[in-house]
Amino acid sequence: RRQPSRDGRLLVVDALLGTGLSREVRPPVTKVIEKVNRMSCPVVSVDIPSGISSDTGQIMGCAVRATCTVTFGLPKRGHVLYPGAEYTGRLSVEDIGFPGRLLESDALNTSMVQKEDMRSLLPPRPRYSHKGTYGHVLIVAGSKGKTGAALMAARACLRSGAGLVTIGIPETLVSAFQSRVTEEMILPLPDRGTGVLSGDSSAEILKFLRRKAKVLAIGPGLSSDREMSGLVSMLVKRSPVPVVIDADGLNALSAQTRVLKGASVPVILTPHTGEMARLLSRGAGSASETDFREHIEKDRIGAAQGFARKTGSYLVLKGVPTVVATPDGKTFVNSSGNPGMATAGTGDVLTGIISAFLAQGLAPQDASIAGVYVHGLTGDVMAEEKGRCSLIASDIIRGIPRVLKSLQS
Repeated sequence: RRQPSRDGRLLVVDALLGTGLSREVRPPVTKVIEKVNRMSCPVVSVDIPSGISSDTGQIMGCAVRATCTVTFGLPKRGHVLYPGAEYTGRLSVEDIGFPGRLLESDALNTSMVQKEDMRSLLPPRPRYSHKGTYGHVLIVAGSKGKTGAALMAARACLRSGAGLVTIGIPETLVSAFQSRVTEEMILPLPDRGTGVLSGDSSAEILKFLRRKAKVLAIGPGLSSDREMSGLVSMLVKRSPVPVVIDADGLNALSAQTRVLKGASVPVILTPHTGEMARLLSRGAGSASETDFREHIEKDRIGAAQGFARKTGSYLVLKGVPTVVATPDGKTFVNSSGNPGMATAGTGDVLTGIISAFLAQGLAPQDASIAGVYVHGLTGDVMAEEKGRCSLIASDIIRGIPRVLKSLQS
């Protein structure tokens, strides 16, 4: 329907379909939508732009591209998942009298993570404390040609409040690391002279974990050597402390995700879409990684939710937006971050932040949620300073103190 505004211009109010859409839009509705999209006047959609799936954010054939959307009670998944988020425009959530018990029901298992949530999530810093109070993180990472990933994860971990950080590295790379570390410590591990960890390093890692560490992070720059698969699965099965797995650690685990179900400690996985596709596709018959990529992007929340439930792990599915899923079926959609963060090393930084929050005593769910939000917000703050095109992972590490200080004040 078209209504003239007071100054004589047109305003389109889109109330064609609503939130119950479950199949592709057909004529004559498609013709109306196409005509609306050709018009140059503002478009206000009621509840959700017509043609967008409220569950997945997918375009069901064609959809109205709204200037703004007014929805009721709570946001819908389709407002924050792409491409629906682009079609929603500016979102306004209005109260029309839904009973509070419906809006706060446990059946609503997806939440939006926002700045206000950080006040209750970020770990406290009591005056009567010491470095041991804030935990010791062992980061098993790095290989020949990939030393930067380990260093970035370690520095982000310290900047996020961990009391102590040790980097477990191939022993032939000790001199390369020793000249670059300051606050971080080094644990040389067997590598058979190749600059890549050997499977024999598991004994030294487990010994260190039992004596000193509170969290194990594994993966950044680890390499794709065939021995990594056995090493990572062994550590998942036998680690006495919570485990965070990223990057090459995820690739090593992709052929044997069944070990996650048998872990005796919480395991947090932090894949991007490509790594997630590998986790799902290995051993899945004829389906290819490309098929799984498409499946994930069509329903990021559902894909994350299903994997976390099946494996009993905590999943941080990185992307636009990042989704955190827990073994009990809860999902959390992150609201911070920007395209400037699509650059090498930002995932290593996230690994360090989540590991630091775990070491300081946060539960795996809270460490994942807070880590993702702080990571994204720091990216937003530093993009304002550096520009999105020039933002690099080291900028995010340098911005962590500013963001944590702001959130905790």
